[in-house]
This record gives sequence, C-alpha cells and structure tokens, in this order.
Amino acid sequence: MPGWQALAKMNTNNGSGSEDLLRNIEQCAFYLSSYNETISLQKPSLVMQAMKVNVTAIVDDVEFPSKGFASNSSFALAANIRIPAALLKERANNSIVQIAQSVVKNIGQFLPSKGTQYVGSQVISSQISLSNGNSSFLTNLSFVVFPEDDSFTAACVFWDFNSSAWSSKGITKAVTDKHNVSCSSSHLTSFAVLLQTSQQLEPSYTPAPIPLISFIGCGVSLFFMTITFIFLRCCKKNPNTMRSFVPVNTIAGLEITLVIFLGGIRLDEQNETACKTVSSLIQYFWLSALSWMMCTAILLCLMLVFSYKHLKNRHWVFVSLGWGLPLPIVLFGLILWHKYYFIPNTSGQNLYCWISDDHGIVWIFAGPALGILMGIFLFLLFVLLDEKVYKDRTKQMRGMKTQGNERDSSIQNTNYRHVGGIELFGIANKSAET
Repeated sequence: MPGWQALAKMNTNNGSGSEDLLRNIEQCAFYLSSYNETISLQKPSLVMQAMKVNVTAIVDDVEFPSKGFASNSSFALAANIRIPAALLKERANNSIVQIAQSVVKNIGQFLPSKGTQYVGSQVISSQISLSNGNSSFLTNLSFVVFPEDDSFTAACVFWDFNSSAWSSKGITKAVTDKHNVSCSSSHLTSFAVLLQTSQQLEPSYTPAPIPLISFIGCGVSLFFMTITFIFLRCCKKNPNTMRSFVPVNTIAGLEITLVIFLGGIRLDEQNETACKTVSSLIQYFWLSALSWMMCTAILLCLMLVFSYKHLKNRHWVFVSLGWGLPLPIVLFGLILWHKYYFIPNTSGQNLYCWISDDHGIVWIFAGPALGILMGIFLFLLFVLLDEKVYKDRTKQMRGMKTQGNERDSSIQNTNYRHVGGIELFGIANKSAET
C-alpha cells in the first residue's frame, strides 16, 4: 500500500504515477508472455500470469484466474475474466497466441474517478496478441465488489490511457447480484467497477422536473425571440440598417444555440462523434451570441463618436467579429481537447454533449465567454460615463440643425443617451431611417 500511495502522489491531479504503474504492469505481463512457458508472478498486491497457447488446440474458453489456479498471494482474488475460444480463433494472426493477464489489489484507489464515484473492486487486466479492433464475441467479466454501503449502483469500466480516465465505452451495463457484479466487453484492457452509494447518488444531468423546466424556459425564450426577429426583419422601414442588423444576428445566434441544446445535449447512444459535434456547435453559437452582444455595445460607442451615416455599409466588420471571433477558439479546443467534448453518465449507457470539466478543459468555453462579457461591460461603461463625448456629440448635432436640413434636424433632436439604452434592449429605434 505505501508503494501505491507514493506513486499516486507523483501527480495528485490525475494520478499519473498510478497510471504509469498500471501501464508498466500490462507491458511487463505481455513481455513475459513471449516466453515458451507459462509464467506466474504473485506478490502481496499483484498476481500475474503470462503464457503462449496454440489456438488450434483450444476447446474451452480462456479463464483467469482459472478454477485450478493456486494463489499464494496475501489477498484473495476477487475478479475474473473469461475470453471465448471463438474470439481467439476468429482474431488470431497465427496458431500461437500470447496471453497476458493480471489482477492488482489496490491500484484502483489511486486512479481518479469522477464525483462521488469510487473504485470498489480489484483491477483485472488482459492482453492478447490478436489483430486490432473490437470483436463480435464479448469477453465476460465478473467482480466481487467492496461497497461502502449495502445500497449502491455499479458500473463496469476500463482505464482509458488516452484520456487518463475511466470509460465505459464498449462495455455492457453491469448486472449486480448482492456484491457480485458481471458485465461484458468488446475489447481487452484493464477493467474495474465504479461504485456509488445511494446516499451519494448525484442527480443526473436531467432529473424528472428539470427537463420540463428546461423545455418550457427555452421554448418561451424561442417564442419571444422569434417575434422580435420577425419584427426587426419585416416591420422595420429599412431592416438592413446597422441598428437592425446587429440585434437580428444576436437573436439568430441565441435561437440556434437553444435549438441545438434542446435537440442534442443528451444522446441515448454512445456516439462520441455526434456528441462532440453537438458540443462544438453549442460552444460556437453561444460564443457567437455573446460576440454579437459585444457588437451591440461597440455600435453604441461608435454612434456617440461618429454620425450614423459613417456606420453605413460596415456590415462586414460586425460579421467578422460576431461570427468569426468564436471560430478559431472552437477549432483550437477541438484540435487539442476533442476527447473531452462529451460527458458519460454514471451508468455509461448515454452521453451528455458538453465539454467535460476534467482537468479544467471547460475553460476553453468559460474563458473566452468571460473575456467577451468583460468587453461588453467596458464598452457600455464608456457609453454611460464619458460625458465629454456626449457633450461634444450634442454640440455637433445642434450645429447641424442650423443648416436647416430637416433630416439632420430629426436626428439631432434624438436624445442619444435614451436611444442608447433602448438600443441595448432592442425595444425601439428612433431614426429617420427606421
């Protein structure tokens, strides 16, 4: 036990020391299986068996530990794996197959698990020199678990070295009979059982009342945003002015986000590619909506500094900022951390399509969002507090009135502070052009 603890402390954030140890155990066992004899290794916290078998002579399934296996270790083996003989014959590259298997007692305690889940079993590993890929024949797993409470839920998982986390991909739902847990897997690696007691059960992402509340809230928002969108596009005298163009795009970004959120936040099948696509689209359109809100604040500032006619035909500038700014952020996140763009639930049977909070990856969204919100705050602060800009603008408009231009007169009589506040909420716009 002290050895496991020392290795786990090599990196307290993700247990990389224990992960390296598990990887080394697998590699060592597979190396020993290259010898032309059966090798058994038994230590206080580790049991290992490595051998070569002739596939043509195999009749029964390969089981570890087998019924006749004599363990001299100081702990009782409480995990079992059974590999179908048909799988070996289907996948073998030649008649001789290397088989390496091991059971580790305590290492699961030092491999990180999510939330209130914990590893409640020994970790059993199995490797075979077969052709790559999943098999149509399932490997059977059985465990004796050690729960903290008699009322618990169990999920069979394997350690994913790519994401440094437990995963249930390719493993059937666990069947529990008292303290015995069984499941099947389409691939071979290191397996264990994650437990969660009933008192600790975290609510699912969508407990019974929450989906209804979410759908009602999002539905009401979509309804009123659609009415506003139609009003800005159809009821305005000139819907292509900057004052209509910016809020229309803001509303479009929010509506698309809500539609994708309601339709794809939760997938009932483990389709990681579809889930990552949904996560990236939600991230992109959320950031786009925030970017367009910042465009609104920028437009208010520009209207104070320049006359409105100077802002005509500048749509491309705002399009680049509103739709273009989030694009490199999303692509950057997908390239570096795409494996964190989905969240498996506790049962492992479905996925929640959003960025995982493991290792702080969720900040690829939260960081830019906070930055954009800070930009909105600074631009609006400029609008509200810069008295000099407001006075200079008022003086300029009064000078325009003396020229007798009726159109300019209507513009100058507009209270720009009042218009700015109205523009912010998209209620009304007062202008000769609208």
